[in-house]
Amino acid sequence: MSRGRSTSFDSQDEKTRSNVFQIDVISHTSIDNHVLNNTEINVDDNKILLSPNKTNLHRNLKERHMIMIALGGTIGTGLFLASGQVLASSGPGGSLISYSIVSIMVYFVMTTLAELSTQYPISGSFSTYGSRFVDEAFGFALGYNYYLAGVTVIASELIAAGIIVQFWLPHFPTIIWSLLGMIIMFILNAFTVKSYGEAEYWFAMIKVFTVIIFIIVGLLVDIGVLGHVKIGFHNWKIDGAPFYKGISGIVTSSIASSFAFGGTETVGVTAGESANPRRDVPRAMHGTVWRIILFFVGSIFIMGLVIPYNDPSLVHNEVKSIDVSPFTLVFIKSGLK
Repeated sequence: MSRGRSTSFDSQDEKTRSNVFQIDVISHTSIDNHVLNNTEINVDDNKILLSPNKTNLHRNLKERHMIMIALGGTIGTGLFLASGQVLASSGPGGSLISYSIVSIMVYFVMTTLAELSTQYPISGSFSTYGSRFVDEAFGFALGYNYYLAGVTVIASELIAAGIIVQFWLPHFPTIIWSLLGMIIMFILNAFTVKSYGEAEYWFAMIKVFTVIIFIIVGLLVDIGVLGHVKIGFHNWKIDGAPFYKGISGIVTSSIASSFAFGGTETVGVTAGESANPRRDVPRAMHGTVWRIILFFVGSIFIMGLVIPYNDPSLVHNEVKSIDVSPFTLVFIKSGLK
């Protein structure tokens, strides 16, 4: 009799415990189900894989794709063109400090975003995080601000592309190169995510090699191997250098420096398309931020060595005064034009 009661109790207890476990899982997952589609989340150190549905993303991006998409999105007009404004606004020392300050800020933002993107690898990225942890209105505003920033940056990059190419091919109107760039961008975004990632990987690789070559050539120009004139730190000693306009110059140039670093957050945006976000997102974040800091701070340091901050070809007041990219100026001084 007692054995039968015990069996009945054990069976009932097992059923109850099973129901409790099911309720516990649902209580954790139902909250996040509307924002965490087809992702793994940690619940009491256990991994729970939510059921996929028809609206899921393809998740075909690998770590190398995410790194190069972020690098390619960051290395652009802010470095190739607007860096001239930074150098002209604050001198070689001031521009180096402003880039270093922004680099530190970017590092902390990237590491924080890496944690969020790893825990919640969703397509909405930080706009969804704003809705989840602050307020839905905040997330809404953040999403549209990011959209407007993207639209503005794309337009500026298309214009800058035309300006840079026209220096090398002056007989062609600027608008031709801007339209060509727009067509290429449209075609790339029409591809599948895997094809887009692969295309971005190789296009970004061109930018990376360009920056590396620039740093090497700039060093050779500075020590006199190229250009046949040893510059050294001469441009740091001219009138007004190295800290042109002092603190105000550094503050002013920090705005343009912040624009140059725009795009580093792309790793967080692409987390929703990552094949393995828990493994790839942290690696991509750290790999991206250190490469960007090295390329940007290294490039602005080389510019300050080779190019005088008061060079008339640098940007001073308005877009119309843009004559040539600082990168191009360095190559001209090397005799490689």
